[in-house]
Amino acid sequence: MAAFHKAMICRIWIVLLVTLLWIGLWYSRISPATSDLAAHRKDLHRFGGNLARNSSFSKFWEVEDDQLTADLIHEVVEELEKIRDGTPGGVVAADRKEPCDERRDLARERGFRRIGETLHAFVLSSVARFSLEEFTAVGLVSIQLRGFAGNPLQSCAWVPKAGSSSVAAALAASNDSSVIWGISWLGYVNESHTEKIFYDVGVVKCSFEEPVGANGEGGFLVLNMTRNSSPPPLVDHSGIIEQSYVPVFQELPEEISSIQFEGPFRFDYAYCSPLLTPSKNVSAKYVKEWLMYHQGLWSESHVHYFFYDAGGIDSRLLEVFQPLMEKKFLTVVDMRELVLFESAGDGHQLVINDCLQRSRFLATWAFFWDLDEYLQLVNSTSMAALLRSYESSPWISLANLVWSRTYCKETSAEDEWAVERMRFRLRYPTCGDEQRAETCHGVEGHRKWIANPRKVLVASIHRTVEPEWNGEILRASIARLNQFHGLAAEGSANSSCWIVKKLDQVNESILVDEWWLKDESFAVAAMEQHRKAMTR
Repeated sequence: MAAFHKAMICRIWIVLLVTLLWIGLWYSRISPATSDLAAHRKDLHRFGGNLARNSSFSKFWEVEDDQLTADLIHEVVEELEKIRDGTPGGVVAADRKEPCDERRDLARERGFRRIGETLHAFVLSSVARFSLEEFTAVGLVSIQLRGFAGNPLQSCAWVPKAGSSSVAAALAASNDSSVIWGISWLGYVNESHTEKIFYDVGVVKCSFEEPVGANGEGGFLVLNMTRNSSPPPLVDHSGIIEQSYVPVFQELPEEISSIQFEGPFRFDYAYCSPLLTPSKNVSAKYVKEWLMYHQGLWSESHVHYFFYDAGGIDSRLLEVFQPLMEKKFLTVVDMRELVLFESAGDGHQLVINDCLQRSRFLATWAFFWDLDEYLQLVNSTSMAALLRSYESSPWISLANLVWSRTYCKETSAEDEWAVERMRFRLRYPTCGDEQRAETCHGVEGHRKWIANPRKVLVASIHRTVEPEWNGEILRASIARLNQFHGLAAEGSANSSCWIVKKLDQVNESILVDEWWLKDESFAVAAMEQHRKAMTR
C-alpha cells in the first residue's frame, strides 16, 4: 500500500508540472480577461473544490477560459479525490467492491463471531437399571446453566420397543397411553463449589409406579431436558419425538432376564480405580505389586477390577492387566473423552458414580480407594469376616493413615516391595477442622469407603452423598487404609527413602522430625502377602 501511494504522488507531481508548463505558455500569450474571471472561478469551484480557496494557488486561477487548462486541472483534482477516498487508481469510489473473505483485514472487522462450543446442560456418561421400577443415569451438569436456569431435568418416560429399532419408530407405533411416565430426581455431588470448573457430577433417578420392560420386549428410556415449565407433548400427530426429549437408554428384548437383581452375585467384590491420566504416570511395576498384595487379601473371594483410562494406561500396564482381563476379572473403561469436560475432582467424582452403576448387580460390595492406598485388616481374620458384620449397612467408612516416603529402613532384599521399607506414619491429624474426618489427614481422617452398590445412589471421593447417614464408621484399630502419597508414579523410587533409619535405634515413643511415628505393623502385613504371592 505504501508503494502504491508513492506512485500516485509521483504521478500527481508530473501532472502538476505539465499543467504549470502549459499555463506559463498561455500566460505569456494571452492577457487576463477581467470580465470572464467570475466564470473561471465558478468552474474552478466545480473542479477543484476547496483548492480555489488556497491563497498560494490564487494567482494561477486568474486566466482566460481554456479547455485544455481546465481539463488538466480537473485531472489533478480527480487524482487528489481518489487519494482522499482511499480508492486505488483507476477505480472510483462508487465502483469499489468489498474485498474477498480470504483477504479481509480481520483486525478491522467488526461484529460478533461464535468460536468454539457452548456449555452443555447435561453430558451423559452411563445409564443402568436400579431395579425393575427404576433407572439411574450418571453424567455432568453445567454449573453455570444450573445456577441461572435451574434443574435441567423435567421428566422421564419409558417407551415400549414394540418391535421397533429406533425410538422414533417406537413412538410412531405408539400413542400417549402406551408411553409410561416416571418421576425424575437429580442429585448432585456438591463438592465443587471451591473449584474453578464448568461441570458438576449429577445422578438422575427415574422411578415408575410399576415395573417397566418386565415383559422382556425391551424399550427406551427418554429424558426431558427442556427448561420450560410446561414441556411439549412427547408424541405429536406425526409420531416424531420432540427435540427436548432425549433417548438415553435402549433395553434389548430379553436383556432384562440376564440381570441378577438379588444375590448371590457373580463377584464378591468390585474394585473401582481412580481416573488414570498421563499426569499420574502410574508405574506398571508398582501396580503389579499393589494387585498382588490385595489379591492375597481377598483370599478365596472373587473380585472384579474396574480401571478407568483417561490416557494413563500404556502398553506396560496392559501387560500387567492382561492375565486378569483374559479371565474376565478386569475391565478397562475408556474415559479419554472426559478431558473435553472440566469437572469436579478431575473426573474422579464421575468415575466413582459410574462404577457404582457397573457393580450394582455384579458384586456384593464395591471398594473405592486410590492406587497409593493399601487396605490393612487389623483385628479381622479376613475381608469376608469383616464385611459379614455389616451386611445391613449401605456403606462402611475406613480410616486413612499417611506414611512417610522419606524415612525408610535399610534394604533387606532385592525383590522387596517399596512399602516394606516404609515404617513411619503420621501420629496426629493435619487439618483445620478435626470434626470433618472425611477430609482430615491423620489417624482417623481422609476417609475412603466401601459401598453396597444397591443401597448407595450418589457418592463422592471421601463420603457417600445419598444416603449420607446410617453407615458404619470404622476405627483405625479395626481396619484402615495406609496411604503413600506419590508412590504409584513412575520413578517414585528415585524420590523415596532419602533418609535411611536403623529401626533398633529409633524409640517408638519419640516422633521422628516431630511428625512421624515408628509403626512396623503394615510392613509386616505386606511382607506376609508378598511371601504368599511368591508361593501361589
